[in-house]
Amino acid sequence: MTSEWIFRSVTELEDAIRSRQVSVVEVVDAHLHHIEQYNPLLNAIVTLDADRARDLAQKADEALARGEVWGPLHGVPVTVEDIFETRGMRTTWGMKAFADYVPDHDSPVVARLREAGAIIIGKTNVPAVTLAGDYQSVNRVFGRTNNPWDLGRTAGGSSGGEAAAVAAGLSPLGIGSDAGGSLRQPAHVCGVMALKPTNEIVTFEPTGTGRILNHVVSVGPITRSVADLRLCLGVLAGAHIRSWEGPLHVPVAPAPRQLPDLRFAWTDDLGGMPVTAETRAGMGSLARRLAQAGCVVERCSPPELDVEQARRLQAQFVGYASLGMLPAGYPQRVIWRALSYLVPSRYPCCAAPRLAREEPRRAWWTPLINVTRSWRCWNGFWNTTMPGCARCLRFRRLNTGVRYKN
Repeated sequence: MTSEWIFRSVTELEDAIRSRQVSVVEVVDAHLHHIEQYNPLLNAIVTLDADRARDLAQKADEALARGEVWGPLHGVPVTVEDIFETRGMRTTWGMKAFADYVPDHDSPVVARLREAGAIIIGKTNVPAVTLAGDYQSVNRVFGRTNNPWDLGRTAGGSSGGEAAAVAAGLSPLGIGSDAGGSLRQPAHVCGVMALKPTNEIVTFEPTGTGRILNHVVSVGPITRSVADLRLCLGVLAGAHIRSWEGPLHVPVAPAPRQLPDLRFAWTDDLGGMPVTAETRAGMGSLARRLAQAGCVVERCSPPELDVEQARRLQAQFVGYASLGMLPAGYPQRVIWRALSYLVPSRYPCCAAPRLAREEPRRAWWTPLINVTRSWRCWNGFWNTTMPGCARCLRFRRLNTGVRYKN
């Protein structure tokens, strides 16, 4: 029988814990039991730290009894994607070369969660070479993660393990990363919510040498409610002592406004991206509902946005940023071989490091400025823009992403 504390939001769990309606031990035990029952079907959580989680849960209850509150996530069980170094817990990046790697320190994101009182109960599955663009979560270390709504379909990628875990109630809150949809696409196919924050609002310390990673990847939460996204962003945001990158001051959320006061721009194809009929229908339905609520709604795409140039630029960034995802010394030939399978050949991501060395301004920053200027001009008039987060619904699992040795 499923515990009443499974599928509660983070906000509800935290309120219940602080008001002593439930102990942290009960909440953690309920989730560990749920994981034991359902994770074998999903393969979402690939490393579980049950003993330490129970020990921390006991200490969290003792702290509350003394009137101590560790933070806004006091005693809440949390999972993190298996790319974030976690002290005393295996971190593999989905690669055989790091199958036994156990860090002696926390990444800034994990440190922030601990400082807020969260209990890290496990790590979730990712595709090997996380930034390579595989929209599934499968690797040679742990295998494939399945969708909790249909085990024969994908859970998405790269944060597919997190999305599946949160959707199935294995965890109330997960932390993942997103360069080209790696938070949003898994949330879409698993029926949960995700947030890709503006770049560098959340400090992400790359373990390798590709510092451009921070300009490509955002770290954000996956939850089952918008309120939980807001709560978690407040925990994660801000500069960290381990990295000089990141904002010194986090922007304050604007005051709530009524729907009729907002202007929405929406597009289902960004002016040229192929999408399925179901995606078009879903976006159109949302636009009509907002219009019926009194909002100003217009279908349009960013002016002068070259979709092909934007995709090519993203592929180049992904190719270079993948080098910064892994510890220094990892063989680059493995990364390039993976990228050759996962990124279309017409987008020369494998040429990115050479281009960056030889022509950094012309090859990188001029196209980036052009794309950014187009988006800013468009966003300047609209309160909210609504591009689709994926081009299709959840699809059946494909035998891709494992054709290279990792």
